[in-house]
Amino acid sequence: FWKYNPIETSYSKKTWKSRIGINPIYADGIVYFVSANWELIALEADNGKLVWSKEFNFEIGKRGILYHFDKAINKSFILVNSGSKIYKVNAKNGKLEKKFGLYGSVNVEKSLIPPVIYKNYIILTNIKGEIIGLKFDTGEKVFKKQINKKYDFKLYSVPWGGAALDIKNGIYFVVTGNPRPYHVGIFRPGDNKNANSIIAFGIKEKKI
Repeated sequence: FWKYNPIETSYSKKTWKSRIGINPIYADGIVYFVSANWELIALEADNGKLVWSKEFNFEIGKRGILYHFDKAINKSFILVNSGSKIYKVNAKNGKLEKKFGLYGSVNVEKSLIPPVIYKNYIILTNIKGEIIGLKFDTGEKVFKKQINKKYDFKLYSVPWGGAALDIKNGIYFVVTGNPRPYHVGIFRPGDNKNANSIIAFGIKEKKI
């Protein structure tokens, strides 16, 4: 039995009640998790010994992080949404993969849900309702699809609940919530298309 206490700052102590915990990930004897003060931490699963930690300046996506093993180069990575960027972190040493985007990150706008991996694509959806495809190795943007025909943050719903991938058929599923205002439906103009829905996106066709 072991217990690990991450370093707490005065800020994290004041705001911990507003934070949503992210489930840890276990892979190859290592546990990866996110602390309340926005640190990505890797621990040895057997004894809780710290392997590495990396602090981020902005809140990490509340619905989780993604671990991915790249068979082509025999390396593992953690993909983390923080602020308006997605970061590619070497799972072994906690360092940013400098060949990915600009020194390890790509600006994709804020995203609350972790990405998925399809072939050599990273696929994610940001709070604007944009489905974005990036090359896994370089971070180059290869496509962007808007869930709604017109984006208006005051009206349209935010993808925050999660996403899933049908690898066999190349279909990316993302869940949307209520349009704004979230809790009072009488003030939502229009038909609110694609709100409170499961959206199916054909990756090959780039169509919903």
